[in-house]
Amino acid sequence: MNDKRLVLKKGYKLRSSQAISPFGVGAVVDFKKQSLMAASTQFWNIDKCREIHDERLERVLNVDTFYIPENLDVDEYYGFPFVNFPEWYFCPSCRKFKPISEWEREFLIKPQNKKAEAMLEPKCVTCKNVDLVPARIVCVCKEGHITDFPWVAWVHYKSNKTDKQICTDKPQLKISTLGSTTGLEGIRVECEHCKASASLQGSFKKGVFKEIISNLNKLGKEDLANNFKCDGNMPWSLSKEKCELEEELVVVQRGASNIHYSKVISSIVIPPYSNKLSQDVEKNRTYREIVRDIEDLDENETCEDFLNDKNVKRRIKRIAEDLRFDLDEVTKIIYRKLIKNESNCYIELIYKAEEYKAMTGQIEIENLLESDFKLKNTDIEMYGLDFLAQVVLVEKLREVRALVGFTRILPPDSKHFNENGDSQEAKLVSTKQKNWYPAYEVRGEGLFIEFDFDKLSKWAKNPDVINRANILHTRKDSQIKLRGDKARNISPEFIALHTFAHLLIKQLSFDCGYSSASLRERIYFNNDENTIKMCGILIYTASGDAEGTLGGLTRQGYPDRLPQIILKALLNASWCSNDPVCIESNGQGRDSLNLASCYSCSLVSETSCEEFNSLLDRGLLIGTLDNKKIGYLESLVD
Repeated sequence: MNDKRLVLKKGYKLRSSQAISPFGVGAVVDFKKQSLMAASTQFWNIDKCREIHDERLERVLNVDTFYIPENLDVDEYYGFPFVNFPEWYFCPSCRKFKPISEWEREFLIKPQNKKAEAMLEPKCVTCKNVDLVPARIVCVCKEGHITDFPWVAWVHYKSNKTDKQICTDKPQLKISTLGSTTGLEGIRVECEHCKASASLQGSFKKGVFKEIISNLNKLGKEDLANNFKCDGNMPWSLSKEKCELEEELVVVQRGASNIHYSKVISSIVIPPYSNKLSQDVEKNRTYREIVRDIEDLDENETCEDFLNDKNVKRRIKRIAEDLRFDLDEVTKIIYRKLIKNESNCYIELIYKAEEYKAMTGQIEIENLLESDFKLKNTDIEMYGLDFLAQVVLVEKLREVRALVGFTRILPPDSKHFNENGDSQEAKLVSTKQKNWYPAYEVRGEGLFIEFDFDKLSKWAKNPDVINRANILHTRKDSQIKLRGDKARNISPEFIALHTFAHLLIKQLSFDCGYSSASLRERIYFNNDENTIKMCGILIYTASGDAEGTLGGLTRQGYPDRLPQIILKALLNASWCSNDPVCIESNGQGRDSLNLASCYSCSLVSETSCEEFNSLLDRGLLIGTLDNKKIGYLESLVD
């Protein structure tokens, strides 16, 4: 789509993985010369993107494929564009402060710039091309909308000139700083047209806009009051919508971490979907032609009828001949890929259960055909740790991470999709229906550890353990209710497994050479009698720039290494540098969703954690100061 509001300039580049997270659709990216926002996928040029397939994830998200932008030469731009945001810029020389559209208009009317289509970089032409600086603060709401701070309305309201005519049509703002005063009161904005002037003091106060709106409504200034309400602005899609929370705008720094949280759904590619033959079929030209024909089917014609057609069967036979493989196997793969039904809609529990079965050897694997998934079993007796049931070395794995949306102010809940396979509560990456999501893939290795389910369950029945775990369960439950999501059981077993995974990541980063940000966790737990029981963790490489590894992580899983690593991790966790404050804490982190857990002992990079560094408590592993016996692995520390 060719839209002048889209920024398609040379030099505005990201790494491919960054286009998914942390700078996915809707995120503000601070480039050297300008701050821009990644545009919606509806504007992406998929001809400049590489296609990725994960059959299992495609079915859950109800899409046909995934795309990742390719890294291009410096003289070209990516397959995805940006939009201008924030729009307000000021000149550090003349201190003029106005939207980028006005700066560009001023640039284009100059005789020497009449042949130019746009201003390549924000510059003040009256100050000999001084680089402009984007506004430092913006406004967001919990619905995912984002807009510029209401500079004009703020200046005229705060200057106590609401009883006079204000120049909302032709404001001429200038911004200045008082060197003798620090903080927001030292930043002052003035309107040269009507001499209204105000500092930014109080702009970050909670509920400040709500208070202003109430005051203006009492004065009969509803038009001015509307400037402080959320207008449903969605600059990434060049559109607006009605905001249900129109009075709850929050002022944040442009580069604040809570301005954008990517909603990324990850999937381990497991057998039979990781089968090399399955991947070869996807790449076959004839298969791609069949897929395109299915997309053009009439509403009255089903996919099954199409595949049973004699001509289509001949094309399938041609695919088998091209690949030099058994026709029945190729046919089975094609039918599995193209025929979708209700049974393909998964809740996350069932989705993870498939991976758990693959990790524990419950899915038969033909090793000679597996190019992206390879396991190596070990003898658990050689580890000498009775709380472990199994250790599996994952020598090869591939993970696909799809960006389905994003949130602002609060991170998305870790519950990825519901019973209908829909992503929850996040703003979508496109306002128009698409049959694909942006994604990238990671190839690496992993270490799967299965705990003894019965022993862990027996420990979790201790009343002291239950009472401690219920603290986090109650807090998480209240947060979930605010979002309108379904209740979620935060059990002592889950907290113990999750905390153990964090301690192991921190220790492995010292022992195998990976940084903690390059390792990632995947927690498998379920104690529902009516479904598959799961009790294990997967630690795996998570570096999107690596095509493979040197085996450093799986080497740590051998019997001569892993027991020592686990003991050292528990020993380090037994005393935190912030103790006794940390171990005696009644709540730390976001919404107090951690107990005895801080960055000095068990928190890791948020990109490595499924729960955004929440629901952690080392007290349930190594005990507390007044109750050592509460710790599941306290005996190992002794």
